[in-house]
Amino acid sequence: MHEINKAIRHMKEAFDPSQLPVDCPATLLEKCRSVFNQIERIKDTLSNDRERKKYMDSLQGNRRREKLEAEPQFLTAVRDLLNGNHHEAVTKLQSLVDRRMDFRDLQSYYLWASIKCNRNHGNIRFDEVPPEERNSPAYMMAKGIYYRAVGRFAKAIECFRSAHKLNPHLKMANREFQSLLKELDQNRAGRFRR
Repeated sequence: MHEINKAIRHMKEAFDPSQLPVDCPATLLEKCRSVFNQIERIKDTLSNDRERKKYMDSLQGNRRREKLEAEPQFLTAVRDLLNGNHHEAVTKLQSLVDRRMDFRDLQSYYLWASIKCNRNHGNIRFDEVPPEERNSPAYMMAKGIYYRAVGRFAKAIECFRSAHKLNPHLKMANREFQSLLKELDQNRAGRFRR
């Protein structure tokens, strides 16, 4: 609470209308008054235990409602990804990532889709995927696709096999695995012909 009070104090100092020059524009004065009053209300809410709890409960309720409303978008994005519609999937997943939605494997699916689209996956890295989600088929697929893209084929094969073992119904893992083996065989055969 000490850090919050400190931050509020600094914000109040920055927007205190009494600190403005006498000849400042009326619109600026009104904006500062408005922000200053909002800061006061925030301080009052956060310093009162009952009001703070009520505020936190409303935030959590809003977040649950937002997640419930976003669930169809997540499920559609995953279906798009599994059906090979990577561009549609990455757009939907990007929106969910930007809103910091909390769906299991969201980051893994997003990495998978963005690598398939040769697209920068922003601030998400593999080491930022929560540890409890790193043993999922989606994570293994994302890693396999990444390893394939960077030419680490043995690691890619290992990841695709792991994804398939974790979920034998994930046909995409087997297709990626078979496609990679076929590509490697063709490359090997092409070298011998030269």
